[in-house]
Amino acid sequence: MSSDLMIDIETLGIANNAHVLSIGMVWFDINHPDEEIIETPIIYPIMDQPHSQIDEETEQWWMKQSAEARQVFADTIERVSLSSAAAVVASAAHDAHSIWAKDPDFDCVILDNFIRSYLNRDIKWPFWKNRSVRTMLDVYTEAKQLPFEGVQHNALADAVHQAKQMQLVSTYLRSRL
Repeated sequence: MSSDLMIDIETLGIANNAHVLSIGMVWFDINHPDEEIIETPIIYPIMDQPHSQIDEETEQWWMKQSAEARQVFADTIERVSLSSAAAVVASAAHDAHSIWAKDPDFDCVILDNFIRSYLNRDIKWPFWKNRSVRTMLDVYTEAKQLPFEGVQHNALADAVHQAKQMQLVSTYLRSRL
């Protein structure tokens, strides 16, 4: 059973309370790199996020991204309530053995703030589960060369790619034992 959770978010800022555009999560097992990656539906929180911060530089950055990546702003996207989005992420974080992100200092910190802001309760992000994709890519740099499939800066596509990279790192490290 997949016990590791890969998370990727797209935001409109870089502060701890950045406006969250989308949340991508996939399940995989770092100890069994041949197992299938299990995608969960991408989460698009509603755009009205009163406790969030938007920064102009990030807005400008988004305008330079591909049209496919900017679909995160489309009016046709089905968005969920902030409490529903926060509850799904909190539950997944609770269930995971390890939580991977590129990097936890960004994604996990912002999601911790998001959960606390929109579930209206003092849920503690399980920081002891956080794992860094960047650190592992520094251990086995060849995994950085894995071709990207899908749309870059789509939270789910990014999460899938990062999980595949961690599978490569795991395979490499196991071959060295």
